[in-house]
Amino acid sequence: MASLNLSKVNFNQRSNVIDPGTPIFNPKSSIVNTGGGADKIIGTDSINGDFGFGVLAGVEAQDFNAVIASNAFSARANVAANGINNKGVINTGIGADQVKGTATANISATAETVSQAIAIAKTADTSVISKAFASINVKVTADGIDNSGGKINNGMGSDGIYGDTEGSVAAVAIATADASAIVEAVAKAPVSPHLTAFALAIAESLASATIIARGINNKDGTMTTGMGADTISATATSSAATLSYAASSAVSSAPSENQALAQSVVNAFAEVKDIAIAIDNSKGTIRTGDGQDIIIAKAEGGESYGIFGGIINMGNGADTLEASSFGGSVNINMGDGKDFVQGFGDAKIDGGVGFDTLSLGYKIDDFNISLGANNNKVMFERDGIAMNTTHFEQFVFDNGNLTLSYNQLSQYL
Repeated sequence: MASLNLSKVNFNQRSNVIDPGTPIFNPKSSIVNTGGGADKIIGTDSINGDFGFGVLAGVEAQDFNAVIASNAFSARANVAANGINNKGVINTGIGADQVKGTATANISATAETVSQAIAIAKTADTSVISKAFASINVKVTADGIDNSGGKINNGMGSDGIYGDTEGSVAAVAIATADASAIVEAVAKAPVSPHLTAFALAIAESLASATIIARGINNKDGTMTTGMGADTISATATSSAATLSYAASSAVSSAPSENQALAQSVVNAFAEVKDIAIAIDNSKGTIRTGDGQDIIIAKAEGGESYGIFGGIINMGNGADTLEASSFGGSVNINMGDGKDFVQGFGDAKIDGGVGFDTLSLGYKIDDFNISLGANNNKVMFERDGIAMNTTHFEQFVFDNGNLTLSYNQLSQYL
């Protein structure tokens, strides 16, 4: 899908809406100023891959080697989607502005396509088959907003930056992979040295596959929302799909030799690394400025983090930060005001001045808790993960069923 080059867009002082229905790209050398008005920059990307099997359909035997060596073959196994890819600077200026990115990346195949690939592979030497399919680099990446190394400045106004990886909220990223068709085809194909070579080689590739979904990728990036009641919302979902009913049935009814080969693919796919990060802030900085600001970061995957790494300064005001989890030793300063934080993980969080509340979700008995001497310092440890907090006056456990002040917490332990 062709991208819109944001540096080529002419903005005026009115409310500009840039929603091309395609990805949006802002190059490294570009500084975009949208001017005054309630501006919207909305980028959308969706891509599908098929592990490379599609390019083999209809290929003649003599062309097999050429096709598997081509970029077209490898590109179908390594797919990436970016709703907004910003390497430069985006300044949205004064006004209730919105930056929204949606990305969906998927890799799967049909049993028919895989069967055709197996049939074509029979014409090649088994060593060629092994080398070809074992070398497939299976990688699926979706970034709702990729601001790695870039800058987004939303200026004054009640602004919104959204990065979703699932598809409904402003910065969306879904990354999925499904190997059901491969399993089904292997279970049904006649057993031969070529099928064995194919199954073991594709299993080797799948075992090292990676699926990554990031609502907002702010690695080495800077995001600033300025003064106003600003919102940054990101969701990410990554998934290595379970076997379809057809694939499961094919395996269970297959001859023992086919079952063994199909099971090798199933076992390999179980090792796929799927990672979901709502806001990847590694070595990045997010500043929301003064005002009643909100950050919501939700992620779901085999390995998932709401917010990972970097520095977040919420500024003054009654701010809210909700994360499904924290990781990467993220450092958060909530600033002055009556703030609310929800989440647990590898983080250092300062509630700042004001009556601040920390909601941890888990039961109090799930933690090893130790108290410091000053600044209401508390360390929560669970399953080898430690979160250090200061300047919080109230703590909520067990999804709201237990609320304790700092003094009550010290007495409770």
